[in-house]
Amino acid sequence: MSSNRKSSSASSNRSSPIIGSGDMADLTRAFHWKGTVLGAAETWPDTLLTTVNLLLASRHPMFLWWGRDLIQFYNDGYRPRQSVALSERTSAE
Repeated sequence: MSSNRKSSSASSNRSSPIIGSGDMADLTRAFHWKGTVLGAAETWPDTLLTTVNLLLASRHPMFLWWGRDLIQFYNDGYRPRQSVALSERTSAE
């Protein structure tokens, strides 16, 4: 990881409740969550925010479906295995 990337991630950590480093942490922070059923990350329930931060901090492949719409989150370890986009809805039926 370059020093520019580290400082970029560190500065975005201060303004976002989504913490961590890595591609998926950066993509999750940069994603326009206000335009989804979840709303802005600052308004997420503590359980969602804690789980997403735990997932993003792990090196082990992790995946989360959240809510009725099964909004998905995943980390860098899972990313090469996934075929559905971040925050894409999945049918619960």
